[in-house]
Amino acid sequence: MKKITLLITLLLFVNAHAQFFENEFGQQPETLTIDEWTGTDWNEIATQEATFNVDCLVETITTLISGLESTRSIYSYNSEKQVIEIINQINNAGTWINSSRTQNTYTGDNLTDEIESIWTGSSWVNSLRTQSTYTGSNLTEEIVSNWDGANWLNSFRFQYTYTGDNLTEEIESNWDGANWVLFSRTLYNYTVSNQLLDDLFQLRNAENTAWENANRTVYTYDASDLLVQEAYEEWNAAGTAWDSSELRTYFYTGSTISEVITSYWDGFEYVPEDRSLLSYNGDGLIAQIILQEYNGVDWENTARVTFIYPACQSLSTEEFTTFDFSFYPNPSNGHIKILNLSQDQSALNYTIYDMSGRLVKQGKLNSDFTISTQNITDGLYVLKLSDQLHTVAKQLVVKH
Repeated sequence: MKKITLLITLLLFVNAHAQFFENEFGQQPETLTIDEWTGTDWNEIATQEATFNVDCLVETITTLISGLESTRSIYSYNSEKQVIEIINQINNAGTWINSSRTQNTYTGDNLTDEIESIWTGSSWVNSLRTQSTYTGSNLTEEIVSNWDGANWLNSFRFQYTYTGDNLTEEIESNWDGANWVLFSRTLYNYTVSNQLLDDLFQLRNAENTAWENANRTVYTYDASDLLVQEAYEEWNAAGTAWDSSELRTYFYTGSTISEVITSYWDGFEYVPEDRSLLSYNGDGLIAQIILQEYNGVDWENTARVTFIYPACQSLSTEEFTTFDFSFYPNPSNGHIKILNLSQDQSALNYTIYDMSGRLVKQGKLNSDFTISTQNITDGLYVLKLSDQLHTVAKQLVVKH
């Protein structure tokens, strides 16, 4: 049971939490291996293997888990290299059985309709739908619906407000059967250089309709605008002050994250809880993450994640220097604008990867040099622009 619990935690870490880590050229790994620390040595408990098509886009990702059924995800793309379908399967005694499916519909670069279905044994049945509305490349509304067997029924609504290029407010409402009822909102503040300063989460008081503080995250940057701390705080029961809760601290080698320490507040001070040590290969791709826990005196190994990449993602020195670009805002709150490109470079392809190397989004750069990040989860990513011969990548922070 301990092994399975650790494995689930690691898979969540690799697919979500690891997106905070700097990886100069984030890519989908061909093989990802997870090991647990036995006290004296590393013991493999899971692997994740990917296959790729001729465009080096992911075709399948298979997860092999010690003591559990293996799973597989199959990806399909349209002519614009956008993911239009993902089918998830479970291996049952050597036979792959459908489990769930996601189908995506796009309008240009914008994902406008996402439908999730479950497999009943003989057919796909609708489950969840997300419909998105945009103003240009800015996501302004998302409506989430559930399938009742005959119709899509409203469930949640998310509304987004911007000031210039910055997302400043996100409001969540619930459907009561007749009307949308306000539930929560998040307010975002920025520095003069458009770095996210803090985000404040509030809940709606149903009795007096007032917005009441719940929690907030405060961000600190160094002189190079690198994120060095995230402080998570909770509003106290008396409703008078912010109480410290958790602190995440980032350490860099150059501009690349090499260590992340998470600490908790014990009522008097921050106490180290766990840390991640990151190393990279010669291409700047993340090669290994070692996870450790603090025992009160020293750091003890708990797990290790190792990444191996396919030949189609190998990068040469020439790819780094042929052209360059910059973009804003960073952190991105809805979309980014690419700068310092000539008009004949507007046909470049772009890809966005999280820090575990998972492909998040890809497509062709449009004529106004903008890329939407509205459907990307908050975190640290790599944005890569490329043509047939050259590739340049930059760190991208997404924070809605």
